[in-house]
Amino acid sequence: MRMLREQLLRHIETLCHPRNPIRHAQEWEATQNYLVDQLNEMDRDVLFQDFSTDLAGPDDEPVIGRNVLGEATEEASLIIVAHYDTVDDSPGADDNLSAVSVALEVARRCPNVHVLFPDLEEFGLQGSRHFVSSGKWSKLPALVLESVGYWTDSPNSQSFPEVFPVAFPRHFEWLKERSFRGDFWALLHLPVDRALADTLGEELADSALSLVVPEALLQQEEGQALRDFGRSDHLAFWERGRSCLMLTDSANFRNPNYHLPSDTADTLNLDEMERLTERLVSWCSTLPLAVR
Repeated sequence: MRMLREQLLRHIETLCHPRNPIRHAQEWEATQNYLVDQLNEMDRDVLFQDFSTDLAGPDDEPVIGRNVLGEATEEASLIIVAHYDTVDDSPGADDNLSAVSVALEVARRCPNVHVLFPDLEEFGLQGSRHFVSSGKWSKLPALVLESVGYWTDSPNSQSFPEVFPVAFPRHFEWLKERSFRGDFWALLHLPVDRALADTLGEELADSALSLVVPEALLQQEEGQALRDFGRSDHLAFWERGRSCLMLTDSANFRNPNYHLPSDTADTLNLDEMERLTERLVSWCSTLPLAVR
């Protein structure tokens, strides 16, 4: 499986530069072209979703966002989602090339999954909200991958939102027993998706911390304390009642390079990314018939 590790690294090193249509349009377009080339290698039909925004480009012209979609080549069971844009001035290795590279390699090995690379996640989840509102692939569950490459077994490397010990006391004790090490993936889901989440949790075994996020997150006032559990593209699906799981290394609650120029390829744990890819491939190939 050394080839898989090398492929993951190649994706990251090729694309590791700031990429958004506001200040880094050339790199943003190059990233789209790279994704298209990779999807074409898989013999997937490639679709684009362009959408208007209220953002202004370098010449004050309106910014047009672009989602990149790769169709499954067999009957689809799942949508794998990984945003490809970055904030300004961060190369975004963990956020979110780690997820983009894993999504590409899962898609390469799993013809039964659609793949979605939303744009402008960093600017209000605009790409994923446009995708969900379009009704595309609306009957399928989704798995959002968000920052999945930073992994450390150092004690006290894992922090958490202030509400975490109260909202998830059992999980807090689990972290405490493990000396708050950042060596797991967090699997977030709503109560309605527990059965699907359980199948992925079983595949990831002791590497996943499964969190059932209260539906109060979706309520304007009650959800404020839980807002840190809805900061990525999974929220766009949840807002529309769509089935969706989210897998993450917890981003800024673990990674000191979050949204900084230091978010580079050499800070990622490629061995764990490789292992995650293998487990996701296994999971996608054995999804329950009820999901299919």
